[in-house]
Amino acid sequence: MRKYFFWGQELDADYLESMKEGGKAWTETDPRPNTELVLLLDSNDPEVSEYARSTMEKLWRNEKQLHEMAEQAMKEFEANKRHHMKEKFATFIKANAVELGGKMPQSVEQWRAWWQILCRGDWMIYEEYDRRTNVRPHPIFGLGMAPLVATGPSKREEASSTGATPTTSGACVRLPSTSWPRRPATN
Repeated sequence: MRKYFFWGQELDADYLESMKEGGKAWTETDPRPNTELVLLLDSNDPEVSEYARSTMEKLWRNEKQLHEMAEQAMKEFEANKRHHMKEKFATFIKANAVELGGKMPQSVEQWRAWWQILCRGDWMIYEEYDRRTNVRPHPIFGLGMAPLVATGPSKREEASSTGATPTTSGACVRLPSTSWPRRPATN
């Protein structure tokens, strides 16, 4: 985006147009719906509140699904002990599965109470729930985590082949914003 707004006048017109079309396609629908939509459930705009309600219903999981989600997170932790937050996520979800997955909320107040339960965990638990229930998964990585890509100019080709975005310094980052851990891979 910085390239478009800061250096747009210096870029090729066709390239600018393709960036503009890409932005339109990306924002035609909500690019990353998440549980923060609970804040829009009482919007004065009926279209907004209905979108928020229907999306929240898609993000909600019943008790059985929550236990399955927790088991999957624990398996991922067992496979890679470095992902200690997956264990914390699994423990939190198991401990709160009855409250979170007992009965789907119907009113704005019930949805906000549900959201507050989810927010009892730290922000990484909240982000992991959003990642695992995302109704619009990443086109390459799905609901999973993007691979960590080594940093440095010599790794640019590797980064572009995995879908990571090379930055101007040569370091590479993962595209899905909710993946963790948020630290670069070591060579």
